[in-house]
Amino acid sequence: MPRLLLFAACRQVLLNARDDTVSLVSLLERVSVQMDADGNVPTVADVTWEHLSIWEAEFGDTGQSFEQRLEVVLPDRRVAAEARHTFAMEQQQLRVVGSVAGFPSRMEGRYIVRLSVRNVLDPDTWLRVCEYPVTVQYLPAAESPASPPPSVPR
Repeated sequence: MPRLLLFAACRQVLLNARDDTVSLVSLLERVSVQMDADGNVPTVADVTWEHLSIWEAEFGDTGQSFEQRLEVVLPDRRVAAEARHTFAMEQQQLRVVGSVAGFPSRMEGRYIVRLSVRNVLDPDTWLRVCEYPVTVQYLPAAESPASPPPSVPR
Protein backbone atom coordinates (compact mmCIF):
# COMPACT_ATOMS: atom_id res chain seq x y z
CA MET A 1 0.00 0.00 0.00
CA PRO A 2 1.47 3.40 -0.89
CA ARG A 3 2.56 5.60 2.00
CA LEU A 4 1.08 9.08 2.39
CA LEU A 5 3.83 11.72 2.45
CA LEU A 6 1.61 14.81 2.55
CA PHE A 7 -2.05 15.75 2.68
CA ALA A 8 -3.36 19.31 2.76
CA ALA A 9 -6.63 21.11 2.15
CA CYS A 10 -6.26 24.67 0.88
CA ARG A 11 -7.84 27.34 -1.30
CA GLN A 12 -5.60 26.55 -4.27
CA VAL A 13 -2.88 24.10 -5.33
CA LEU A 14 -0.44 25.61 -7.83
CA LEU A 15 1.69 23.32 -10.01
CA ASN A 16 4.65 25.05 -11.64
CA ALA A 17 5.11 23.60 -15.13
CA ARG A 18 8.65 24.96 -15.43
CA ASP A 19 10.22 23.12 -12.51
CA ASP A 20 7.38 20.78 -11.41
CA THR A 21 7.10 22.29 -7.93
CA VAL A 22 3.92 22.59 -5.86
CA SER A 23 2.66 25.61 -3.92
CA LEU A 24 -0.27 25.58 -1.51
CA VAL A 25 -2.24 28.82 -1.19
CA SER A 26 -4.17 29.56 2.03
CA LEU A 27 -4.44 26.36 4.03
CA LEU A 28 -8.04 25.59 4.87
CA GLU A 29 -8.25 25.84 8.65
CA ARG A 30 -11.52 27.69 9.08
CA VAL A 31 -14.67 28.24 7.04
CA SER A 32 -16.72 31.26 8.09
CA VAL A 33 -20.41 31.20 7.21
CA GLN A 34 -22.59 34.30 7.30
CA MET A 35 -26.01 33.96 8.97
CA ASP A 36 -28.96 35.67 7.35
CA ALA A 37 -31.20 38.12 9.23
CA ASP A 38 -33.28 35.21 10.61
CA GLY A 39 -30.22 33.35 11.90
CA ASN A 40 -30.27 30.72 9.13
CA VAL A 41 -27.12 29.46 7.44
CA PRO A 42 -26.60 27.53 4.19
CA THR A 43 -26.04 23.79 4.54
CA VAL A 44 -23.09 24.14 2.15
CA ALA A 45 -20.76 27.12 2.37
CA ASP A 46 -19.91 28.83 -0.91
CA VAL A 47 -16.20 27.95 -0.72
CA THR A 48 -14.15 26.37 -3.48
CA TRP A 49 -11.18 24.48 -2.09
CA GLU A 50 -8.58 22.02 -3.28
CA HIS A 51 -6.67 19.14 -1.73
CA LEU A 52 -3.27 17.62 -2.38
CA SER A 53 -2.10 14.11 -1.57
CA ILE A 54 1.44 12.97 -2.23
CA TRP A 55 1.89 9.19 -2.22
CA GLU A 56 5.11 7.18 -2.17
CA ALA A 57 5.22 3.65 -3.55
CA GLU A 58 6.26 0.92 -1.15
CA PHE A 59 7.66 -2.46 -2.19
CA GLY A 60 5.30 -4.11 -4.71
CA ASP A 61 3.11 -1.04 -5.31
CA THR A 62 4.56 -0.05 -8.70
CA GLY A 63 2.13 -0.83 -11.49
CA GLN A 64 -0.83 -1.38 -9.16
CA SER A 65 -3.97 0.75 -8.97
CA PHE A 66 -5.28 2.33 -5.79
CA GLU A 67 -8.22 4.49 -4.81
CA GLN A 68 -8.20 7.34 -2.33
CA ARG A 69 -11.38 8.39 -0.53
CA LEU A 70 -11.82 11.87 0.90
CA GLU A 71 -14.64 12.27 3.43
CA VAL A 72 -15.87 15.41 5.17
CA VAL A 73 -17.08 14.38 8.62
CA LEU A 74 -19.47 16.57 10.62
CA PRO A 75 -18.88 17.39 14.31
CA ASP A 76 -21.48 14.71 15.18
CA ARG A 77 -19.35 12.14 13.25
CA ARG A 78 -21.72 11.69 10.30
CA VAL A 79 -20.15 11.78 6.83
CA ALA A 80 -21.46 14.83 4.96
CA ALA A 81 -19.56 14.47 1.68
CA GLU A 82 -17.28 12.03 -0.11
CA ALA A 83 -15.00 12.13 -3.15
CA ARG A 84 -12.94 9.29 -4.65
CA HIS A 85 -9.99 9.23 -7.02
CA THR A 86 -8.35 6.17 -8.59
CA PHE A 87 -4.64 6.32 -9.37
CA ALA A 88 -1.92 3.98 -10.60
CA MET A 89 1.49 3.96 -8.94
CA GLU A 90 3.63 4.16 -12.08
CA GLN A 91 6.52 5.97 -10.39
CA GLN A 92 8.05 6.27 -6.92
CA GLN A 93 5.97 9.33 -5.98
CA LEU A 94 2.59 10.47 -7.20
CA ARG A 95 0.50 13.60 -6.61
CA VAL A 96 -3.28 13.60 -6.48
CA VAL A 97 -4.93 17.02 -6.71
CA GLY A 98 -8.66 17.54 -6.43
CA SER A 99 -11.02 20.50 -6.45
CA VAL A 100 -14.24 20.74 -4.43
CA ALA A 101 -17.04 23.27 -4.82
CA GLY A 102 -18.60 23.97 -1.43
CA PHE A 103 -17.90 22.91 2.14
CA PRO A 104 -20.62 21.36 4.34
CA SER A 105 -21.80 23.85 6.96
CA ARG A 106 -24.97 22.43 8.44
CA MET A 107 -23.58 22.77 11.97
CA GLU A 108 -20.93 24.85 13.67
CA GLY A 109 -17.82 23.18 15.04
CA ARG A 110 -14.84 20.99 14.22
CA TYR A 111 -15.11 19.04 10.97
CA ILE A 112 -12.65 16.36 9.87
CA VAL A 113 -11.46 15.90 6.30
CA ARG A 114 -10.54 12.23 6.40
CA LEU A 115 -8.36 10.49 3.81
CA SER A 116 -8.34 6.72 3.24
CA VAL A 117 -6.75 4.48 0.61
CA ARG A 118 -7.30 0.96 -0.71
CA ASN A 119 -5.99 -1.33 -3.41
CA VAL A 120 -8.64 -1.56 -6.15
CA LEU A 121 -8.27 -5.36 -6.07
CA ASP A 122 -9.40 -5.34 -2.41
CA PRO A 123 -12.53 -3.16 -2.48
CA ASP A 124 -13.54 -3.82 1.14
CA THR A 125 -10.31 -2.85 2.90
CA TRP A 126 -9.89 0.89 3.42
CA LEU A 127 -6.86 2.12 5.33
CA ARG A 128 -7.41 5.47 7.06
CA VAL A 129 -4.21 7.48 6.60
CA CYS A 130 -4.96 11.06 7.62
CA GLU A 131 -7.42 13.34 9.39
CA TYR A 132 -7.33 17.08 8.76
CA PRO A 133 -9.41 19.39 11.01
CA VAL A 134 -11.40 22.35 9.67
CA THR A 135 -13.49 24.60 11.92
CA VAL A 136 -16.82 25.92 10.65
CA GLN A 137 -17.87 29.08 12.43
CA TYR A 138 -21.04 31.09 12.05
CA LEU A 139 -20.89 34.86 11.76
CA PRO A 140 -23.83 37.04 12.76
CA ALA A 141 -25.91 38.60 10.02
CA ALA A 142 -24.22 41.56 8.43
CA GLU A 143 -25.88 44.79 9.31
CA SER A 144 -26.84 46.95 6.40
CA PRO A 145 -24.27 49.68 5.97
CA ALA A 146 -25.17 53.05 7.38
CA SER A 147 -26.32 55.64 4.89
CA PRO A 148 -23.51 57.90 3.80
CA PRO A 149 -23.72 61.40 5.21
CA PRO A 150 -25.37 63.90 2.92
CA SER A 151 -22.94 65.74 0.72
CA VAL A 152 -22.32 69.32 1.58
CA PRO A 153 -22.32 71.74 -1.36
CA ARG A 154 -19.13 73.75 -1.66
